[in-house]
Amino acid sequence: GKKKSIPQKLYPTGYPKSTGEMTVSPMWPIKLPYLMMEVSEDYRNCMVGYPSRAYLWIMSKSPNMDKKVYDEYVKIAADQEYDVKKIVKPLHNELESKTSSQ
Repeated sequence: GKKKSIPQKLYPTGYPKSTGEMTVSPMWPIKLPYLMMEVSEDYRNCMVGYPSRAYLWIMSKSPNMDKKVYDEYVKIAADQEYDVKKIVKPLHNELESKTSSQ
């Protein structure tokens, strides 16, 4: 199907001192709180959480995130009381092969 997206604006809080807290606005006047929980030194991987622990994103610039980094992020999330059993890890290569063959 057709790809859909919602443009959003990110507002870091606590500037100039970074606390990892940020606000994301998908549309005015809505502003949602998020936490930058982890960022790799090379900025290739990160983990973002929601303060209530209802949402968690583990992201990478690569479709194949290093397993050690992924496992480390999952452990950190579990230590922060996120329900890591609910994490869904997409299969990027499988999705890419299906869309390129159509």
